[in-house]
Amino acid sequence: MNMPLVSIIVPVYNAQEYVDACIDSILKQTYTNLELILINDGSTDASGDVCLSWCTKDYRVKTYCQENSGVTVARATGVKHAQGEWIMFSDADDILLPDALACLLSHSEKGEIIIGKIRNLSSVNRMAANSVISDIKILNAIDFIKNLLNNRIPLLSSPCARIYRRNLFDDETFVLPRSIVRGEDYIMNMRLAVKVQKICYINNVIYLYRQHAVSAMHTFRTSWAYEKEFLSHLLKPLYESNLSMILSPFIIQCELRSVGNAYHDKVLNSRNQDFILIKEKAKRIQTGVLEKCTLGLIFLPSSFRYFTYRTIRRILRLFD
Repeated sequence: MNMPLVSIIVPVYNAQEYVDACIDSILKQTYTNLELILINDGSTDASGDVCLSWCTKDYRVKTYCQENSGVTVARATGVKHAQGEWIMFSDADDILLPDALACLLSHSEKGEIIIGKIRNLSSVNRMAANSVISDIKILNAIDFIKNLLNNRIPLLSSPCARIYRRNLFDDETFVLPRSIVRGEDYIMNMRLAVKVQKICYINNVIYLYRQHAVSAMHTFRTSWAYEKEFLSHLLKPLYESNLSMILSPFIIQCELRSVGNAYHDKVLNSRNQDFILIKEKAKRIQTGVLEKCTLGLIFLPSSFRYFTYRTIRRILRLFD
């Protein structure tokens, strides 16, 4: 029976309160042919000591230390040291359900990326979370990228709850400026998506994430300058792979979403050249309610249009 090695990479930064539970859930997988690579990203608490202590308990655990460089560099370090045929990522405060790897690997012949479901740790009975009978959905790269761009599948752009073929990663996968502090996972997944033939979704919940009241995602405030830089990195693989024409409607929708995200920024107005260009491109596609609203809100005061955009987006998600 083929039992490929899986390298599970966990960036760790000031997670001493949670990392023990995360590591324990990984080492208790029913599928045992794994290596756990912990990257201590310059923690200032006892996280580093916790990681080192596990190396003495289980030969499958390896710990590497680096100066604080961010999660993208930490993942790159992990992949550099990984020996596995498959790569998996976990955050240091999250939990893998016991059969996570077994569920994913049972479908490993169906794609280069195998994706399971994620649930909030506080809202799931951990013992029953993956008891559902698995069904699967297989997509080609174009359809997967469309799903990434339209952003309607919760947590699809996350790197967690999935396994990736090791050969998808190269020297450019994680190359990003430190100025990109939100959306790194989204960019990584786009860079990998253009290389695959098939992606397989399974219906099993395999990964539980911990929702914190205050996090970088909740406190980060974007700007139009940031959104433009983010889009340049996100969409670059599509242009380089000559996929931009076939994906043009989805790219435009993605650009409009960035406009809405930055609507509190006063630099965005009806005379802004970026906005004019995006508006002209939007005329070539069939826009939905959110896109039409986004274009119409440009004339409102920045604080009010941002609030209105977010309210409309929340309401529309209730009907997805």
